[in-house]
Amino acid sequence: MRAHTLLTPSCAAGHATNRHSVKDNIDSLAGIKAEKIIKRLAQFGNGERESTVMHHFSVGYTEAEVVKMANYFEEQE
Repeated sequence: MRAHTLLTPSCAAGHATNRHSVKDNIDSLAGIKAEKIIKRLAQFGNGERESTVMHHFSVGYTEAEVVKMANYFEEQE
């Protein structure tokens, strides 16, 4: 089983199951550079970037898990 299969299901709640958000105020994840995802999750985690739910998600993953997810989303179309 690929690592993203266990790590990314909660992302679908806000970012859609196909990683292409249908909401204007929520970014699509497909194709975003891994570095950007990693930076944003760190910003949510340390409070530099505000959100109603992303802080809770961002602090729940290890650094290695964030990198795996970010690489997975970068590869998506």
